Amino acid sequence: MPQPQLADSRGRTVRLLSWPLGAALAFVGALAAAGAIYSVGVNGPLLLDDIPNLSPLLGGRGLDAGGWRALLWTESGPLGRPVAMATFLLNALTSGNDTAVWKWTNSMLHLLTGLVVFWLSAHTWCIRNAKPGPRCWYAALVIGAVWLLHPLQVSTVLYTVQRMTQLSALFVFSGLLAYVLARKQQLEGRSGYPLLAVCFLVFLPLATLSKENGALLVPLAFLVEMCLFRFEGTTQARRTLAVGFGLFLVVPLLYGGFLIIRHYEAILVDGYLVRPFTLQERVLTEFRVLFLYIQQLILPIQQTMGFVHDDIAISRGWLAPPTTLLSLAGLSALLVAAWLVRDRAPLVTLGILFFFTGHSLESTLLPLEIAFEHRNYAPSYGVFVAMVAAVAAFAPSPGMRIGGSAVACAILAALTLFRVQTWASEVTLLSYTYQTHPDSERVNAVFAERLTGAGRYQQALALLESRDGAGAALQRLYIRCLMDQRIAAPDIDAVSASLQPFVDHYVASGLMEVGRLGITGVCRLPHARYAELVERALKLPVIDPTTRQKLLMYQAHYLWYLEEADAALETLRRAHATQPGNVVPLLLATEYLLHLRRTQEAQAEFERALQAAAGLPVPYSGLVRRVEEKLARCTRGGGCPASTSGAVVLEPQTDNVVE
Repeated sequence: MPQPQLADSRGRTVRLLSWPLGAALAFVGALAAAGAIYSVGVNGPLLLDDIPNLSPLLGGRGLDAGGWRALLWTESGPLGRPVAMATFLLNALTSGNDTAVWKWTNSMLHLLTGLVVFWLSAHTWCIRNAKPGPRCWYAALVIGAVWLLHPLQVSTVLYTVQRMTQLSALFVFSGLLAYVLARKQQLEGRSGYPLLAVCFLVFLPLATLSKENGALLVPLAFLVEMCLFRFEGTTQARRTLAVGFGLFLVVPLLYGGFLIIRHYEAILVDGYLVRPFTLQERVLTEFRVLFLYIQQLILPIQQTMGFVHDDIAISRGWLAPPTTLLSLAGLSALLVAAWLVRDRAPLVTLGILFFFTGHSLESTLLPLEIAFEHRNYAPSYGVFVAMVAAVAAFAPSPGMRIGGSAVACAILAALTLFRVQTWASEVTLLSYTYQTHPDSERVNAVFAERLTGAGRYQQALALLESRDGAGAALQRLYIRCLMDQRIAAPDIDAVSASLQPFVDHYVASGLMEVGRLGITGVCRLPHARYAELVERALKLPVIDPTTRQKLLMYQAHYLWYLEEADAALETLRRAHATQPGNVVPLLLATEYLLHLRRTQEAQAEFERALQAAAGLPVPYSGLVRRVEEKLARCTRGGGCPASTSGAVVLEPQTDNVVE
């Protein structure tokens, strides 16, 4: 039966897609396989930045309306990522602490995104294909199945907080699908405006408010236009596209460039003060990292993968190491190839440019960490499109294409199952990651932390013995503190001498963990030396304002123990000024003032705390009630608190690397 067809304004045939049952059933099988594979890993551990970002939500059934509002925003990104946080809040309200449900939700989002990828691929494949029809769905089947079953996606799907990345990708792909359908409608003689509006006014905000790189939907849509549609259509359609891309692409780019120029130091320079590399070194290193990503996608060897990659050597120059220049040459060759085949194989061109555009925010100038696998969740689609399109263009044998695709998908499924099994428990994940990344500072720190928790102090110390830097020194100090229940002044002085040139999360965590042992009485340490240690750290660039605030609060505790009350109160005021929306420094200052019998000042401080506490999560609400009761007893003449041993203390974060 011939397929229905239409002609665009230039007389080119535009055929409508048919849905072959075989491709549909095969993709359902791929979805089922992916779902079954990921179900093996839903009981895996929370990792790294899962804890600091999701702990306020865990067990959040009792949240009031104010708590809900506060938990819809995170400090992980400048826009707060409320769409992603809303889904975490829903998990918290319906399943509490059952993180298996949280990971299961991630798995279902992966399947849903895969379905959109399948649909999008079929439509993009048939835009300029000489023989559109069922073969488009079979090409989409291969692309969608490879994307679903690739083992590199495991570190996004089973890394709970990376739902932010998943949702952003889901809405980006959905927006691209809406854009492609709208443009095909325009070529068929219809307006396509409703779908264009859905793309830019619905999916673009949803993607960006899930994670900021969702804004790449617009340049990716522009790539689709340039590579496939090439602004064909009526004059009105072309005018609409010009206005749309002008508003949603050109204007934001100009405004972003203006902000970078005007706030160059705040956006770029200051961020690199707390990184072990410069802007130039990061850019040079990213050439090698992008090449590594491509290698992982084409040859998914698990030994090259991991949830951390902080052991990647920094490129200090074009030939340091030499692979820096070689990687740049390889990436440049890809871009040249994309240009050369733009007419013969436009999907190859689209795929290559899609990958690079997908990395344009997180793998270029911004002072982020060097590498994370989840950055490939959406960009990997470009690599798979280019690979399948290249095979279709340059290996025309149907048997070769079908057989090779089936074998590739089977191998990917097996590799993904193996990797999911590794992620199914903390023991297997840490053990395997340590084997494959023995030089990773973060893996060594986490492994030593687990050994310490099990009381295996000597093994933990041996693991950290060869590690340099203040972070490892502080972790060793923490372990010895637990072993000996005391720390001598020379031990703290030795750590103080190693504090340079900035305070990252590892160093800050060590400072706070040691301080907590002193506050709780687990370990005796010289208060004056510890306060001096924190003061020295605070003179250095600190990784973020939240961490600086917590360090100031610990310093205030120790100044109080040293009976330097005014200095402690002033330090708490500095802490509040660092993060004005946080109520904890004000509550702690209220308790100190009550202890000093300065009731009127305590009342004023508490009123400031009430204003700051509006809309904060439940733990803060409980602290407010507790301090309010103390204040009421004091003002009624029932006796002010005699000590601050139960004063408010923020638990230190072990790590927070969300991007």
